[in-house]
Amino acid sequence: IYKDIILQEGIDENLKLKAELNLFEMNFANLKPNEIFKKYLELLKKAENNKSIKAKIHFRLGFLYDKASSLENAIKHYKASIETCENYDLNENISSCYYNLAEIYYYKKDHEQALRWYLKSFAVDEMTKNYEGMLITSKKIAKIYEKKKEKLAQKYYEKGLEIAKNLNDNYPVACAIIDLGDYYYRQREDMKALKIYMSAIKVLSNQLTHENEIALKDRINDLRVRMGKDTVDKVIREFS
Repeated sequence: IYKDIILQEGIDENLKLKAELNLFEMNFANLKPNEIFKKYLELLKKAENNKSIKAKIHFRLGFLYDKASSLENAIKHYKASIETCENYDLNENISSCYYNLAEIYYYKKDHEQALRWYLKSFAVDEMTKNYEGMLITSKKIAKIYEKKKEKLAQKYYEKGLEIAKNLNDNYPVACAIIDLGDYYYRQREDMKALKIYMSAIKVLSNQLTHENEIALKDRINDLRVRMGKDTVDKVIREFS
């Protein structure tokens, strides 16, 4: 079908370009990396007057450079995608551009820039009700705020829990509860942490992963030392 569209006379040039791009991406497995980059750059020239496709190609190039650990090139193309079109209705990859930029800056330990792009990604996902994207990004934002010792960290851990509840799946809910509990644990708000951990155990019951189960037991044992065995055991009985 794509080949027919490309070969037909009188077909809209933007439609032909889209068909050519889709056909090209179907054949990735048969191409060498340098051939892929070369073709994308060729298509980029053809897409000069089509913001949506141009933004998409810049994102693809950014992603490829990202995977190849060529981070400055990745940054250049992610930003080019954003600059070409920052409307999420036309640039379907806008949230991913923001998020991937944030990941690169986080890797480079530039937490201010990372936070800036994570917040932008979160805002788009919030508008489009992309709960899975919001859940991942809220945790990243919370971690940076926690590094900065800002109370906003708690807000985003709590947001993560509220977002997880929209997924109709106990597992992400329990993971978000544990993340919030770990935050309180690190802040030495021990009673809050203990009650959060017990909530996670109650929500997941027998669905806990082995790693989560061990982590929760270790945390609760640590809290027994901090708070006293009797205090902790009383809370545990309340949740039984």
